[in-house]
Amino acid sequence: MNPKKYIEPSKAAEVLSEKLNVPVEDLVDIFSEIPPAPAVECKHCGKPIRFPVAFHTACFELAAGAVMEKVCDKYCRFPGECSSQEELDKHCDSCELMELLNLMSMGSGDE
Repeated sequence: MNPKKYIEPSKAAEVLSEKLNVPVEDLVDIFSEIPPAPAVECKHCGKPIRFPVAFHTACFELAAGAVMEKVCDKYCRFPGECSSQEELDKHCDSCELMELLNLMSMGSGDE
């Protein structure tokens, strides 16, 4: 699989100028009308993300649910230690894995 290649707008203008035999000055106005991509920042640290990873919400929920089911059923000690669902829910609400999945779900989008 070939990775996508990205090009800076000024380089794109130069390439088009050469290939189409159009003065680069004539392309400046065209490229100035193209809006910049919206800035995307890390939900955790706030630093810019160059190429974000995105999921449809439904796809993410399916994958996250499958992971949680395996981890909670096989590795979590609290289902065996808690005497009620209410007590278990308190532990689940502070689960670090759940916090991580919630952070990741902030990047998912419906399209």
